[in-house]
Amino acid sequence: VGSSLERRFTLREAESGGVSAVTMHVQTDASSQIQHYSDVTTDVDFVLIGYWDCGTYVEAFDTFTAGADDSWQDEDLCVYGVRPGHVAEIVMTNDDASTDPPDTNHTAGVRTNGSALSRLTDLQNAESGGVDCGTMFVEADSTPNATIELFAGETDAPDTHVDFYLVGYWSKAPLAYTELYVDVGSPTADNTWEDLDLTADGVPDGAIVELVMSNEDVDEQDRMGVRANGSSLTREIDLMEAEDGGGETFRAHVQTDSTATIEFEHEDVSDNHTFRLIGFWDACDSSIEYIVSDLGAVTASESSLGISINASGDVVGFDEDAGSNPGAWFSECGVFTALGTLGGSDAESHGVNAAETVVGWAHDASGNRKPFSWTSGGGMVDLGTVSGRPEGEATAINDSDEIAGTLYRFNAAADNRQAFIDLPAPAYTLAAGMTALGTLGGAESVGTDINASGQLVGGAQIAGRNMRPFRWANGTMTNLGTLGGESPIVTHRAQAINTAGNVVGASFTAGGAMHAFFWDGSMTDLGVLTGGTTSRALGINDGNVVVGESEVTGGNYHAFVWDSTNGLRDLNSLDGASGWTLSRATSINSDGAITGFGTNGSGDVRAFLLTLTCSAGGGAAAATFPDASSPNDGGFFDESPMDDVDEIDAPQSRPPLPPMCGLGAVQALSLGLIPFAAGRRRTRRQP
Repeated sequence: VGSSLERRFTLREAESGGVSAVTMHVQTDASSQIQHYSDVTTDVDFVLIGYWDCGTYVEAFDTFTAGADDSWQDEDLCVYGVRPGHVAEIVMTNDDASTDPPDTNHTAGVRTNGSALSRLTDLQNAESGGVDCGTMFVEADSTPNATIELFAGETDAPDTHVDFYLVGYWSKAPLAYTELYVDVGSPTADNTWEDLDLTADGVPDGAIVELVMSNEDVDEQDRMGVRANGSSLTREIDLMEAEDGGGETFRAHVQTDSTATIEFEHEDVSDNHTFRLIGFWDACDSSIEYIVSDLGAVTASESSLGISINASGDVVGFDEDAGSNPGAWFSECGVFTALGTLGGSDAESHGVNAAETVVGWAHDASGNRKPFSWTSGGGMVDLGTVSGRPEGEATAINDSDEIAGTLYRFNAAADNRQAFIDLPAPAYTLAAGMTALGTLGGAESVGTDINASGQLVGGAQIAGRNMRPFRWANGTMTNLGTLGGESPIVTHRAQAINTAGNVVGASFTAGGAMHAFFWDGSMTDLGVLTGGTTSRALGINDGNVVVGESEVTGGNYHAFVWDSTNGLRDLNSLDGASGWTLSRATSINSDGAITGFGTNGSGDVRAFLLTLTCSAGGGAAAATFPDASSPNDGGFFDESPMDDVDEIDAPQSRPPLPPMCGLGAVQALSLGLIPFAAGRRRTRRQP
């Protein structure tokens, strides 16, 4: 609801009966509504075949093609929003309308990059126009480019008939997904639901399996179906004939029972058909895992540090050469953009918003540090200074282009720093431009982060020169207190704030140790990792998941993640066998993606991107889905009968469907003869 995507297809006619169908997922809104569309309401049905009660599905409608016939071709999905380890939903189409079999049916497939699976579907021709469709999930690899592989088997020039549509992807997957490609056989009797044990195919008990049913009979339509073992749902679909070869396909999910068994059914088992297992989602337990992507460096010989990540997973940070001289960069889909300087030698980038505006500091021609903002169209702009302080740095920017930072005179005497807010327009009783925010009664303050509401955090001196974490809102600076101790050092401060106004940072305990804290009206000590004495929280997302660094046994520092259910955990224990030592986690977005820096398997200090996934056992609700309202720990798939949801008289919103749909449920629907208007799709075609 509210989307502007032209997310629709023109499906070929069902010439001799049955239906032509395509399966897509769609995320409901807060009222369990979606939108649906038809150009001929009497011919089009919508069928709800199930829904997930957990996870975040992002709709898309991007088009690409394979670069060559009859070979697996790489395709980078990062440019469409997919990130490493995300599971993408791909609709494959054949628009060949010629009638010269067998040259009119075409093979299409998708698989994760580097896979050896022959994960293909033979799509029949679109004899009287439109397209014939098949749908599969596919997992992007662990590179920053989020790469998959495509296959188009054609008999003429490449790219003429087979198209691939990215119709969506899981930015928070409900479970761990495993690709397969197994012909699981057929029922033995007509019109009879029979058990199908998938244990031998590696499917665990309680998993949600993805099956593609294909009617390959060239003479008649056939009814096929899958359902949970013991179910009474009439969960079947009447697929049209494959008149000129290939197959009419349909995808559905079904949950296995405690013996990895489901049921399947076919109208006429003597006709040509296939039930193919193409993947499964694991049953969840309490474990999670992160995919580690090495972001590299602008110059291979340099170190790189990831500092901030935006909602799309773009990262900013800086390189350091052998002399520790920094160079600011912006990284998108594994491609670095060096940001330059304001005429001097060094620069660091520290914040980035959804519009990819970057902020940080850079030297001018006189060697002064100046706060900057940078855009791809306008380059680097000096933000200026106020309050008699000629230098400064910008540390964060929100999606309204409001900027937080600190002004100072570098290498000058003490008592020279002031937190600032820079506004593109008047707000919060302040004029547009830069304003110094004052202190808590002392002489100094520093600004570190700003949220969507213009609440700014940092550290400020109280009378007597001790620093305190603060939150500033609408002209008022609030002292957040301490963990029982006091300190004048600048790291005794708030570091990050989320949309709800919850704050994280570092404070001193009564015993004099610096510990990470979480503040939501009162301050919580997050503790330290095993063997350590100090820790700092550096980032927080809207699910109140916190990241930072903690000392460990031996005095080294490890990156950590914290949530209220699982407590403080070493990210090095959650990254699989990556070969990395993750030293510091600096920022986390609301999809759970994390940036920071550590030492990779080659011994180089590099910026990293961590993408949250389920491990072999599944994913914990508290860490994977911190904002989920569902009581189920891992996300669950509920089957629905394959009955028509509705035939529509005009484009409209689907009315609420309680009690089937929860808040934000992701529905899987089959659409019969859904129209596609030529020239109106949102298309990015790549060779």
